[in-house]
Parts: sequence; C-alpha cells; structure tokens
Amino acid sequence: MKKFIFILLVLLFSVWVGVKVAADPGYAFFAWRHWTVQMPLWFLVVSGMLFLLLFYLLISTIHRIDNLFIRWKHWLQMRKIKKSV
Repeated sequence: MKKFIFILLVLLFSVWVGVKVAADPGYAFFAWRHWTVQMPLWFLVVSGMLFLLLFYLLISTIHRIDNLFIRWKHWLQMRKIKKSV
C-alpha cells in the first residue's frame, strides 16, 4: 500500500511539473567563446538525469567486474587449499 501511495504521489508530482513546464517552458542558454547552445529546460533536466543514470551504471559495472576478479581469486585460493588436503 505504501508503494502504491508513493507511486501515486510521484505520478501526481510529474503531472504538476508537466503542466508548469507546458505553461512556461523556459530555456537553458550556454555560451562559450564563439559557441552557443540553447535548449528547452525540460531537455536539460532529462539529459542530466540520463547522464547521472549512465554514470551510475558505469560505476556499478566497474565495481562488479572488480568484485568478480576478487571472488575468482578467492575461489582459486580455496581450490588450491582443498587440493592440497
């Protein structure tokens, strides 16, 4: 039930934000030397969230690969000990 209420609140908040963005979309403007970038604010927010998600997945994958090597090394050590007994 708590999960349902949480999902409902997130949905209501998302609808409210969507209505506010539709009323006044705003924009992000970046300028550096002779380069300029202008985009809708919602696109900047979604891009930022996507970037954070991809960064999290990259770090998580690197951590899992590192952990895999540690477990494999431990397994080889245990195997060597069991064979010697």
